[in-house]
Amino acid sequence: MTDAIRLDNLTPQERRDLLARLMAAEAAEAAKRSHPLSCTQERLWFLDRFEPGSPAYIMPRVLRLTGPLQVPALSRSIATLVTRHESLRTVFAQENDRPVQIVRDAPDQSFVMVDLTTSPPASREAEAQAIIQREVTEPFDLTRGPLLRVHLLRMGDADHILILSMHHIIADGWSLAILCDELRQLYDDHAAGRPPSLAPVALQFADYARWERDRLERCDFDGQIAQWKEILAGAPPVLDLPVDFPRPAAASHRGRRLWFDINPQIAAGLRNLARAEGATLYMVLLSIFEILLHRHSGQEDIVIGTPVANRNRCEVEGVIGFFANTLPLRVRIEGGKSVRGVIRSVRDAALALYAVAEVPFERLVQELQPERKLSHSPVFQVMLSYDSTGPRDWRLGEARGRVIRTDAGIAKFDLMFHFEDEPDSLIACLEYNTDLFAAQTAHGMARQFLNLAQAAIGDPNETVARLPMLSPQERAHIVDICSATDVDFGDDAARGLHELFETQAARTPKAVAVRFADREITFVQLDERAGQLATHLRSLGVGPDALVAIFMDRSIEMVTALLATLKAGGAYVPIDPGYPANRIAFMLEDSRAVAILTQPHLRDRLPAHSGPVITLDDTGHDLGAPVGSPAARAASPSATTDHLAYVIHTSGSTGRP
Repeated sequence: MTDAIRLDNLTPQERRDLLARLMAAEAAEAAKRSHPLSCTQERLWFLDRFEPGSPAYIMPRVLRLTGPLQVPALSRSIATLVTRHESLRTVFAQENDRPVQIVRDAPDQSFVMVDLTTSPPASREAEAQAIIQREVTEPFDLTRGPLLRVHLLRMGDADHILILSMHHIIADGWSLAILCDELRQLYDDHAAGRPPSLAPVALQFADYARWERDRLERCDFDGQIAQWKEILAGAPPVLDLPVDFPRPAAASHRGRRLWFDINPQIAAGLRNLARAEGATLYMVLLSIFEILLHRHSGQEDIVIGTPVANRNRCEVEGVIGFFANTLPLRVRIEGGKSVRGVIRSVRDAALALYAVAEVPFERLVQELQPERKLSHSPVFQVMLSYDSTGPRDWRLGEARGRVIRTDAGIAKFDLMFHFEDEPDSLIACLEYNTDLFAAQTAHGMARQFLNLAQAAIGDPNETVARLPMLSPQERAHIVDICSATDVDFGDDAARGLHELFETQAARTPKAVAVRFADREITFVQLDERAGQLATHLRSLGVGPDALVAIFMDRSIEMVTALLATLKAGGAYVPIDPGYPANRIAFMLEDSRAVAILTQPHLRDRLPAHSGPVITLDDTGHDLGAPVGSPAARAASPSATTDHLAYVIHTSGSTGRP
């Protein structure tokens, strides 16, 4: 036994020496427990620091277990799992301004039993759903842990719900499959009273993280990084999909999940198509997704994120940890390319990606230095994942399990398609950002994916541009119902819009016709002001098919100008004040406008023009005859419904507007 040391018997120097030795011993002991983070872990650690409490990287798995269950055996199995795998008892700290992972010696209590049989049967399901939703969204504290939570809800004697929740920083999808498989084997052993039969874990994730860091320091990835720079040179920074709502300045990651099945016939057809093209099912699914994105965006150069397991060494196949790497896959698609051509392009791009898949995405972004914006993720904004590792037989002893689908209300990207490979079918999930897409749009994309898949199976030689996105029923609905625009307007069919407005003004003169900002105008006021201006326009020669340029911002005056032009019998030409000066000049010259209607603050921006310029403001200035005078209600318009109403200049994408 070591003798105790009395500090008061030591000299000041001896005390300092002793303190130094103790600190060195403590540091050496801590070094044994703390390890560097892998690159993927470090990214999640920084994201957690940037947005504390975000549920974006919670990995849940919820199972409904039917059959007899030995709860003590399940509890011991969970404890054995946590003891076997260091990742499951790891927490994260900061040492010398760098994050480290610390492996705890003793496992935390991760197993919680909740007995809902004491609640009325009618309320149990609602209570269970509330607990499930809490567990799939409850944030993890990376510094305190535990980062694995296990809840067992007892619904009845032979009815349980098992909730497994982990933070992504300690595991990936492959790890979840390992955990469930080992849990099944350990449960069988504990339930039978046998010692665990699993072979010891030879390697832990912390060993891999240290090895990866060593490779980075030795510049082992430099050759692969050079290949990545060549692959992504000139790639578009953003996939410009049409969205339902404006993209916010900072992404919120609010989202929803839409689960749908791919029926056995389509699944079998996709597998056959993959075999015929020397590709994998994943490559064919990716090809259909590329076609869908191309048809929506019109882009021919598309970059999609895709996860790779990153377990190409047998030593790590049975290790629980965050090995997965997400990498960009770039494919060029033209409308004239066939489905077979797209599959071959995707196959070639995927094979090229696998050859350089070990470069951590974080290191790749660091080398590429793309423009960073809070509104979207760098390099790619859409993703496709494919899982063929999930267990085919969910069971714990005699209890059989089925997966309960969950939705944490999170979307890591603008869009993400996820596929789970089943023996005879495919399960699909579309995760979409609700800041960008409405639920109706997401449902439409899911249907379009299935329609494109079925069409690709039917004729893989068809071109991308001609591949039908709509089912025959959807097409018939649009053509026969939505496009059925024949309406009997009766006597109104021969009347102009301005005449119909006059009738409404006589019917409801004091009702508000237009409201803009803090101003409003009634039907009779707008009709009188437009009539007054129409009289002035007719005196300038405006009549049937004569053009009047409207150079105005949105306002009550703009509505007055449009209605007055129609009352005068002419046609209006809208010109956006935001256009460049040379485009405004071209539109005025090309239209040969008889007159120009504008606002005081815009008059100086007009280029030289030979026609008269009439300035409108909210006081009635320059409207011509006084409001309500007989002249303002003079002569009925000579134009009919067969004459021009307006002329619009196109964008000029095919040449001059």
